[in-house]
Amino acid sequence: MNMSAKSTPAPIICPACGQSDQVEKVSTIYLSGIADKRSPEIKRASHIPAHKLRLLSRAFAPPSSGKSSPVRPIHPDIVVIAFSCVAPIFLYGILKQQPAMIVPTLLVMAVLYGVFFYQRRAIIAKFEIQQENQKREQARVERGLQTWMKLYYCDRDEGVFLPGTDKLVALDQYSLTHPSML
Repeated sequence: MNMSAKSTPAPIICPACGQSDQVEKVSTIYLSGIADKRSPEIKRASHIPAHKLRLLSRAFAPPSSGKSSPVRPIHPDIVVIAFSCVAPIFLYGILKQQPAMIVPTLLVMAVLYGVFFYQRRAIIAKFEIQQENQKREQARVERGLQTWMKLYYCDRDEGVFLPGTDKLVALDQYSLTHPSML
C-alpha cells in the first residue's frame, strides 16, 4: 500500500441529472467571476464561459449583513463617565473667561445628569437590545456564509444544491436571503 498516494475526494453529484461533470462550487464560481472581471488574461479552470461566469458571480455573491455602522455602540455609562472626565476642563474655561455663565452651565449639566439617571434603565435596555440585535444579525450572516460555502451549482440543470440533499433550486429562484429554499 502506497502511503504517498493522495486520495481524491468523491465527486459531487447533481441531484437532478445525477452527473458531476458540470458541477462546481458556488464560492469558486463567485471568486472566479471576480478574478475574471479583474484579470481576464488569467486562464480559468472553470468550464463555464466568461460571460456567464460574470452573471453567475453576481448572483452567487456571499450573504452580507448590509450596511453596518462603522462605529461600535458604546455603553451609555461609559459616555457619561467620559463626559464627566472632560467637563471640568470646559467648566474651568467657562469660569476663567465667562464667570457669569458658570451657574447656568452647572444647572444645565445638573438637568442633563438628572435626565440621564432618571432614564438610565430605559437607555441601557435600549442599548442591550441593540447589542442583541447586532449579535443575532452577525449569527445569521455567519450561518448564511456557512451554508453558502457548502453550495454547489450544476451548469447543466442551472440550479443550486447542497450535497447530500435531493433538492435542486433553479437559478432564477435562488436567493440566500431565504435559506429555507435549500
